[in-house]
Amino acid sequence: MVNLALRQVLGATVEQCGSVVSGGKLRFDFTYGRPLRTEQVRELDRRVNEMIDRELSVHTGVLELKRAKQIHGIRAVFGEKYPDPVRVVSIGVSVDEIMLDPGSTRWWDYSVELCGGTHLSNTRQAERFVIVEEGSRGAGVHRLVAVTGEECRLAQERARDLEARLEEIKRVSDQAEFNVRVNQFIYDLENSFISVCQHVVLRQRIEELKSQSRRAIVQLNKAAQMKGNTYVSDVLDSLAGCYAPYWVDQLPDGSRESLNKVAKSICDSSKSRLGFDVAVFLFCRDRSNPSQAKTLFVAHVPEGFVVRHSLIARDWVESVSLLLGGKSGGKDQVAQGVSPCAADLQPALDAAAEYARARLA
Repeated sequence: MVNLALRQVLGATVEQCGSVVSGGKLRFDFTYGRPLRTEQVRELDRRVNEMIDRELSVHTGVLELKRAKQIHGIRAVFGEKYPDPVRVVSIGVSVDEIMLDPGSTRWWDYSVELCGGTHLSNTRQAERFVIVEEGSRGAGVHRLVAVTGEECRLAQERARDLEARLEEIKRVSDQAEFNVRVNQFIYDLENSFISVCQHVVLRQRIEELKSQSRRAIVQLNKAAQMKGNTYVSDVLDSLAGCYAPYWVDQLPDGSRESLNKVAKSICDSSKSRLGFDVAVFLFCRDRSNPSQAKTLFVAHVPEGFVVRHSLIARDWVESVSLLLGGKSGGKDQVAQGVSPCAADLQPALDAAAEYARARLA
């Protein structure tokens, strides 16, 4: 089922190059030239579970190797040498029916492969399927690890427990306790045997919660902070002890000069104050001309981020400018933009944060 789903989701060029099946756990290696996206992993889960829900019968037959290879779309382990005769396993259609017309393109949509291992008699016996690990093995080879049955149920329970803990963290008002619980949650998440897709969602949610908390701390005193170094100091304080390589925020009405000064100060001071670099993206509304409200935005990026992570200030600002329908320009480490849009900037803040997160992950 996994073999068929991979072909359907990733394309016909995918080849199996090894697998290990033990009880409710599967390890499957396959060729693929690009990293898998979360949506692709989610679709693999969905397709395999759909086959389980259809309660398809599993059929086997022994054929001459030459005849077996005539079956359209038959799958085999890349580089494997098979005996002659060879065992053929098919799901949802009998081997005898296939051999009535082995060249039919119909078989492309079925799981039919050369295999000498043991199998279920019906897909329903797997109960449920979820991918819990996925990654590159090097040289264009990927490996996924999946669980079924009781192991799958336990993985889903672990994910639900983590979701419940995340909801509890949201209600913590004490900042010190919040930081402790967030760090413990991240540690437990990284060491939990749960769905790859659920892991991604939970990681994004905790990062968003951390960002909201940091922003809330700064917002409490933002009016006073904008007077000068107070805002910069509070931003650095909020980042201390919690590695966060970027800062995105909206400040009260101001000028391009004041916005650049604050962003530069945070960016330049982060290494010495925090022990790590911080890229900065700031917005503010320019009210210098009441009849033509504008939004100003600037980005300052440490040189190391440009070299190691390809986080380019000019490209970062341009990505937001396109969203706001504005204009932008600049260099690798410093860039700025302006937009006639002075309404809700939250989508732009989210986009700027996501851009940095993707490159600094």
